[in-house]
Amino acid sequence: MYDASRIYRQNNITIQDIPTTPLPPIIGNPESDNNIPAIPVPEENIPVTPLPPIMGNPQNNNQIPAPEENIPITPLPPIMEEPENNIQNFHSSQNNTAGFSTVRFLHAASGYGSVHISIGLKNVATDLSFTNTSNYYQIQDGFYIVTITSASNPGIVLFRGRIPFNTNETITLAIIRATNGLNILRISDQLCQNRPKNRGCLRAVNLIYNSPAMDVVLTDGRIAFSDIRYKEITSYKQARPGKYEYYIAQTPYTLSGNTSNIDILDNLPVILTNFFLPGYGNVTPLVSSSIEIKANMMYTIYMFGNWETSSELIVKSIENR
Repeated sequence: MYDASRIYRQNNITIQDIPTTPLPPIIGNPESDNNIPAIPVPEENIPVTPLPPIMGNPQNNNQIPAPEENIPITPLPPIMEEPENNIQNFHSSQNNTAGFSTVRFLHAASGYGSVHISIGLKNVATDLSFTNTSNYYQIQDGFYIVTITSASNPGIVLFRGRIPFNTNETITLAIIRATNGLNILRISDQLCQNRPKNRGCLRAVNLIYNSPAMDVVLTDGRIAFSDIRYKEITSYKQARPGKYEYYIAQTPYTLSGNTSNIDILDNLPVILTNFFLPGYGNVTPLVSSSIEIKANMMYTIYMFGNWETSSELIVKSIENR
């Protein structure tokens, strides 16, 4: 029979002489549930740190929804200037975007050199010279500050004014002379109405500073446009495609000419000599020019100059895109 009190020696070491180190208590769950009870973790005594509220929408629908009604909304400051991206290059005025205006500029101020033009903070024309136009631009509707400065000395402001731009309008803003500097003349470039598919449209605008009334006279004596005063914009007239030659002449005091629409012309007549036009009489052309009209296109005959300083005028036909 085994006697536990006996001293057992092995390799000259007495077992009872080796002290026993006590083991620490088992904190986790032991692998065997026999004889050793598990010490429960007092979860209810551990304080829970609250999480911050969820500001976005949780992807998991089981999460607590964000208390949106308790989140204060910070008001945004008002926009004081027009953002630059409100203005874009635009090459076709027939595709207006809702909420936008389509605009270009025409330099019609005789005696002034090239100019720079900006709308709000956006530069839309650089070195625009006399009788030339800028590209069409698209701008969000509203009121904007238009500034015109000298190209040779940008520090000189020639014009600054608040201009309205309306939704879905297509316009040319003509820079013209005024009594004390420059001014802006609005010229609508909207489509002419009731135009057959095989016709073009033509009109005339008198931008000769302080001039008397002017006529646009075809070389066969017919008057295409009559009695056009300074800053006046005529209505459109239909025209068959083709080349037309014409004179710009001062409107006579007694007008007895053959005023007729030009849409009945099939072929041009022979150019007459001595400036005698049938049904019109003797006429002294101030300037002559020609225009090639294409179907489904719109054109404007612009007259430029300064009647007070020179009778030398410039006429230019510009297509409305």
